[in-house]
Amino acid sequence: MTDQTALNLQWTNPDQAGASMRAQFIPYVKEKLEAGLCLAVSVMELEDARSLRQNAYMWGVVLKEISEQATVNGIGATLDGWHLYFKRKFLGYQFTKTKLPGAKRPSVTKTLRSTKGLSVKKMSVYLEQVIAEAVTVFDVRFSERDWTKHR
Repeated sequence: MTDQTALNLQWTNPDQAGASMRAQFIPYVKEKLEAGLCLAVSVMELEDARSLRQNAYMWGVVLKEISEQATVNGIGATLDGWHLYFKRKFLGYQFTKTKLPGAKRPSVTKTLRSTKGLSVKKMSVYLEQVIAEAVTVFDVRFSERDWTKHR
């Protein structure tokens, strides 16, 4: 059985990176290699997941005010209905192929993408798309236009 524990480090400056490399990373690597394990290392830029403030703004201002003001052919929708409408329009679908037993061709699953996995930057772009669509197509007027100021 292999040890599935991982060492997760996040750095914001060179001094912090150097200190944690000496205190955590190098001892961790040494211990695992001495135990006969093989290791792989990946380093990437850290992107924060969408913020709680963005989420609160999306539901408390954007979708709420769209659901209060917008209609299609004279018919409105709930917050959830508008949320689904905009996800379909701007996030689209993810397709996954799975090979099933006894099937010659893979089965394709279509899943609507979610805002949950969006970074702060991508969520900001999504919010701007939703707001622009609401203003230009549905003539919605928002009480608040900047999610960073939402409380």
